[in-house]
Order: sequence, then structure tokens, then C-alpha cells
Amino acid sequence: MKRDKKKQAGLFFMILGALAFMNGISDGVVGSLLAGAVIVIGASLMKRAESTEEKRVGLFTFLFGILLFLPGVPFFIGFCFGAACLYWGWRMIRD
Repeated sequence: MKRDKKKQAGLFFMILGALAFMNGISDGVVGSLLAGAVIVIGASLMKRAESTEEKRVGLFTFLFGILLFLPGVPFFIGFCFGAACLYWGWRMIRD
């Protein structure tokens, strides 16, 4: 197999994408699922609240979920970066 510059660059991007995937999956998935569950619980509490105190508790829970989710944003950015690198590298190797 002839190794030209395009295939070498594709292999580099495939390795970079795989490393980006492996770095963030263990930490980001569990935290994001927990934050998503808290956001959904807070939204449902606000919807079915009958008094202003119940609405405040729902809003507090919703905002707490948002605060839990904010550290997960770099995970999603890294996940998208990894996916883009894998895709671009695969296309460079195939062509």
C-alpha cells in the first residue's frame, strides 16, 4: 500500500478523533445523564405546580440541573470534534 500525504493525514485525524472520544466518554456521559434527569424533573415540577412555592422548587431544581450540565459542555464540544476528525480522517483515507 502506497502511503501518500493524504492517507497519512487521514490516519492522523482518525487517531486524533479516537483519542478525543476516549478522553471524554467516561466522565461526560454519566454527568450529562444526571444533569438531564434533574432538568426534566425540575421542568415537570414547574408544569404541575399548584402554588408559587412548588413553582419555586421546580425552578430551583431546573436551574440546578442547568448548573450541573454546564461542565458537560466541553464534553460535547470534544465529542463533536472527535466525530469530525474521525469522519474527515476516514474520508481522506478512502479517497
